[in-house]
Amino acid sequence: MNSERFWQEVLSVLRLGSECVLISVVEHSGSVPGITGAKAVVTPDVLIGTVGGGVAEDRLVRGSRSSHPLEPSLQTFRHTPNEGGTYCSGKQTFAILPLSKIDIPTIEELIQALTENTECHLRLDSNGIHVMQGNSASEVEESSATDWQFDELVGVHDVLTIIGGGHISLALSRVIATLGMRIRVLDNRHNVATMADNCWAHEKRVVDYREIRRHIASGERSYVAIMTHGHGHDLEVLAALIDTDLRYLALLGSRAKVAKLTAVLRERGVSTDLIKRVKAPAGIPIHSHTPAEIAISIAAEIVKLRDSSSS
Repeated sequence: MNSERFWQEVLSVLRLGSECVLISVVEHSGSVPGITGAKAVVTPDVLIGTVGGGVAEDRLVRGSRSSHPLEPSLQTFRHTPNEGGTYCSGKQTFAILPLSKIDIPTIEELIQALTENTECHLRLDSNGIHVMQGNSASEVEESSATDWQFDELVGVHDVLTIIGGGHISLALSRVIATLGMRIRVLDNRHNVATMADNCWAHEKRVVDYREIRRHIASGERSYVAIMTHGHGHDLEVLAALIDTDLRYLALLGSRAKVAKLTAVLRERGVSTDLIKRVKAPAGIPIHSHTPAEIAISIAAEIVKLRDSSSS
């Protein structure tokens, strides 16, 4: 977990002078509750984030609160009925790092990189936490129990652009904010209450839908969900983006609406192959009706697609 929200909470704790400990999964194998990159910060009273929950997290949290002074270390947890007391099957290696006020500049630098989407990497090692320039694969290097290093690429995110700032856009932003993606919301209306209330989006802009294409980045990290306030706007945006190189292009609506809009596109000469690329209706079929249910179905579809390359 390398979200601005997570690290802002950590920064607030450090600025208050509270003691805290960073726990990060730096290696995993098998079926485990928290994969490489998962993070939590433990204070005497609060747990920020999670490394998967369950027995392993409980032991690490209790250990972080009871051991003083705490030194940077690596700890391995094996998930077996005999050793770990769980029915998962796998192994996790955790980096345990005490944080203090001297780490505030590093956390501030990390937050800036995340905010500006600047590529860098986070290094956790036996000497503490650091932000390094450039990039590096997520891996742990261990030469001894007291000499180890884990590098993780941060500052570059998958981006979800939600076109339309209504109730479902608000609900979807809230869900996607937990998934480590950058969220942009675009609408062609001023003073939309649900857009103003959207505290999860990293960027909110009023745009002209006739120029929508220039507001959308292309490539494997770009995801787009269309949910404007009118069928005409939906058609306008979809027609402009349907041949754009995107990882995900989805259209919210009923099957009847989708059939009508795609028929119009066919009449305009849009190929069947391009139309088939569009996820429409958006979301996996879970009989969703409310904004929250629809948001979950779309988020699940995004996760399934995003993580398919690693399955």
